[in-house]
Amino acid sequence: MFQRLKFISTQIIYDLRTGLLFRPTIIAVSLAIFAIVLTHMEERGDLYLSLTNWMPWAFKGETASAQIVIGTIAGSIMTITTIIYSIMIMALTMASMQFSPRILNSFMRDPVNQIILGIFTGTFIYCLLVLRTIRGEPSPFVPDTSISIGILLALFCLGSLIYFIHYISLFIQLNHIVNHIAGDTEHVIKNVFPEKATQQIKFYTEHLIPVSESEPVFSKYTGYIQLIDDKSLGKLAKRYAVKLFVKYPVGGFVIAGNPIVFVAPAGKTDKKFCQVCLEAFDIGPVRTMQQDVGFGIRQIVDIALKAISPAVNDPTTATTCIDHLGRLLILLAKRHISPWEIKDPFSGDVIVSLRKINFHDALELAFTQIRQYGKSDMAVTLAMLRVIKEIASSTGNTKYHEYLWHHVELIEEVTKNYFSSKEVKDFIRLKEDIEKIMALKLP
Repeated sequence: MFQRLKFISTQIIYDLRTGLLFRPTIIAVSLAIFAIVLTHMEERGDLYLSLTNWMPWAFKGETASAQIVIGTIAGSIMTITTIIYSIMIMALTMASMQFSPRILNSFMRDPVNQIILGIFTGTFIYCLLVLRTIRGEPSPFVPDTSISIGILLALFCLGSLIYFIHYISLFIQLNHIVNHIAGDTEHVIKNVFPEKATQQIKFYTEHLIPVSESEPVFSKYTGYIQLIDDKSLGKLAKRYAVKLFVKYPVGGFVIAGNPIVFVAPAGKTDKKFCQVCLEAFDIGPVRTMQQDVGFGIRQIVDIALKAISPAVNDPTTATTCIDHLGRLLILLAKRHISPWEIKDPFSGDVIVSLRKINFHDALELAFTQIRQYGKSDMAVTLAMLRVIKEIASSTGNTKYHEYLWHHVELIEEVTKNYFSSKEVKDFIRLKEDIEKIMALKLP
């Protein structure tokens, strides 16, 4: 039960953090409560210490001027909020068309944007709640302290506005977008592969799904696997004395009615087993950055592909993306990529086998499409070779060197018909450097 609650809370927290509702709502509600409590204390006379007693610039005036001041602040804040976010959405829409539509998710997930939205909306609500308490005859009441704090909030909003314009102007720049995505992906890599590589790395092959000897568990939902609760699957497998083979990796697309898990041996499942098994998968309409390393790489590759398309023709952007892909691949090369499996503590047998991205898959995802669509651009080609050289220098794993050299040969194969012998001098030099690093023998 505790594991199930932990898994659900992880889903909820991630969903709340990636939307424009949670943080702004918390800030707005906090300021609303603050306004109600503060004005109530002033009206009852419980607030003996007024700002006007020790701050000469604090507000002190009659009913009409108080209503004008606080009403002006409220109207101005809402107008600025509407205009700024309209401009921001338009700018991000244009950036998403130029780079990738998935950068909108990065903006919604960014805490700075959420906090500033909460400050603006919270200040507007605060001013409205203070405004309602201002009254004239026969029992006049002007909450001087509350109005003074409203003025301070307005000044703070002005500073936040200036910072937001500066921040969003940096946020929509390509280098910051790619760096933001790469940083999130690095965090996922460190969570999925927490251990650093040792000298002796054991390579593994995925467990084959014994279809003829197993029973499938069918998915009830269609979408992408966002999160897998492997601990719940392990407990379920031990309780029923079965072995579970998960068909799809995190980020895989599942169709309702198709098998998502195979259970061996067959005949040991029941309705409750299937329900608990399916509850271990968080399936949604989009891929997320919770456990999906490939999604981060996919986003950067998409930006690079858009940049080298004939409509955009921006190889500099593509080389920037390749540099950050190299950053991620080097981190992967230095991590101990072990099988994602759960073993029985007594027998040592694998009872749950899940699919996880490995270095070979990440390398294919990072370079295959860029190599194909950028084959006629020497800058893109050389950028890929430079990154391969850096990766080869960062790891002594001979298997990884074989994968990297394979991509060097593929790059050479697809580009040899596009450049003359004089144009490929840098290419040949980089290839020779990579060959020396790997100490491979050419056939």
